[in-house]
Amino acid sequence: MAQLEEEEYFFNLPYWSSLLIRHNLDVMHIEKNICEALLGTLLEIAGKTKDTEKARLDLQDMGIRKDQHPVLEKGKYKLPSGLYQLSPGMKQILCNFLHDVKLPDGYASNIRRSVDVKGCKVAGLKSHDYHIIFQKLLPLVVRDILPTDVVIPLIQLSNFLTKYVQRSLRYLNLRNSAILLERLFVGLR
Repeated sequence: MAQLEEEEYFFNLPYWSSLLIRHNLDVMHIEKNICEALLGTLLEIAGKTKDTEKARLDLQDMGIRKDQHPVLEKGKYKLPSGLYQLSPGMKQILCNFLHDVKLPDGYASNIRRSVDVKGCKVAGLKSHDYHIIFQKLLPLVVRDILPTDVVIPLIQLSNFLTKYVQRSLRYLNLRNSAILLERLFVGLR
């Protein structure tokens, strides 16, 4: 668990005062949840993606992101493509990268076993594996498969969490990255 030592960025959050233990965050599990949702959304894994009809209808109800509102066609909603949606070829590149990556012994478990290259799915990873993917691997591969508007906030978030787990925390500005991520990813909340 990371312990805050210097500037207390999180104390400015509105819900922070109601937390029972405000000085500790389990960053590894936060990263796991973010990375699992992100991979599920990028690979459009059923049950794991956060880009759902319900999320898009919420956008419509809030009156934001009009380009992402669902379109009613023949009694069913059709979802417009988001900037973060990958073509089948790009999904294949992501899965091949995760499948073929070579890591030192003991650095992470065998990620290869958890990647279904043919089905373009990732499942059964441990929290530490998601941590390694989110901090070290994902920033490498997303540069080649996603638009810059999506890559920049993802890498900024990865860098923020990398710096957060260091022993000493300097004031890290996540506000701009959070705003960019919120604009791009519909259901990642």
